[in-house]
Amino acid sequence: MGGATTVRADPIGRRQHSDQLAFRRIIKPLVIWQLTGRGFCSGVNPLLRAYLYCLNNGIKFALCSKYWNSCYRNGWIDYFEPFCEEIYVPELDVDYIFAKNNSRVKIAKAKKKLYLTLRSRQRVLLNYDIWSNVNNREFDARSFHIPGEGIDGNCFAACQQILNRIWQFNEPTQQVISVIKHALEVKSAPYFTLHVRRGDKSREAALHSVGAYLASRGSEPGVAKKVLCNDR
Repeated sequence: MGGATTVRADPIGRRQHSDQLAFRRIIKPLVIWQLTGRGFCSGVNPLLRAYLYCLNNGIKFALCSKYWNSCYRNGWIDYFEPFCEEIYVPELDVDYIFAKNNSRVKIAKAKKKLYLTLRSRQRVLLNYDIWSNVNNREFDARSFHIPGEGIDGNCFAACQQILNRIWQFNEPTQQVISVIKHALEVKSAPYFTLHVRRGDKSREAALHSVGAYLASRGSEPGVAKKVLCNDR
């Protein structure tokens, strides 16, 4: 005989579901990306890739730039508008992010990550945990489409879109730039800038004199001003 089916409440099932959701919140990672003692672009370029990786996978991204080589007082916000949460704790002031995993380094990393996990109540991932995920040919070849973030294109284009978003000078930086531009009279004629940085690049390409670069670019039609920059 037909009849109505009685569905009984399942408080145990609901409780288990609630526990599962709580557990997922606990294990959902938080990436804390550390800007360290590397060169400026050597720090910013991987940051773009890591931020893209997090946006694409719905992972919360935080920055630690207090101990950055380019830090003046506070790190990123010394020059730019903030774009994410900043986390400053002494445990992130380290010099072994990419050091060989000997016993001392392994113990130090484990203690630091345990402290950060307990502090944030989230599973913490640091640079070396996702480095291989964002620096490989497969990642380079991917296309990214993240409508809510305005990101659409290949890896290079996506990183460029992120850079355009986060490369927003704060007011003090903008004032300094305006003063320098006025002093150089860069609006008076077409110009180009040359940033001299040798570093370890002699292993990748032959070295040329600064004069050779200036002579090459200076011969272009319409170029009347050259601006030479040196980070040494």
